[in-house]
Amino acid sequence: MCYLGLGSVDAGSAVRQLCVVLALAAAVVAADLASAQPLDPVARDIRSGVYRGHVVTYEVIDGLAIWDGDIILGTPEDLVPESMLAPAKVRALSAA
Repeated sequence: MCYLGLGSVDAGSAVRQLCVVLALAAAVVAADLASAQPLDPVARDIRSGVYRGHVVTYEVIDGLAIWDGDIILGTPEDLVPESMLAPAKVRALSAA
């Protein structure tokens, strides 16, 4: 005999009750997951510019130019936009 707080029941009945409770819990979790909204992709502000004579691609995060995920180059205004350079100068800097 097992005691589940609702009176004495035999072991087979306790297992059946446990299975029903688990099935209901699984159904609730599945319904919750099905109704969940997918995460919105975050728009990333990716730019190119010149930093200390090198053409770099960086991301603007909280107003800072971040290179390689963790290196602060300064603000985007501190970097010369790649579009402001003559194409020959960009090729020269990229080759350096």
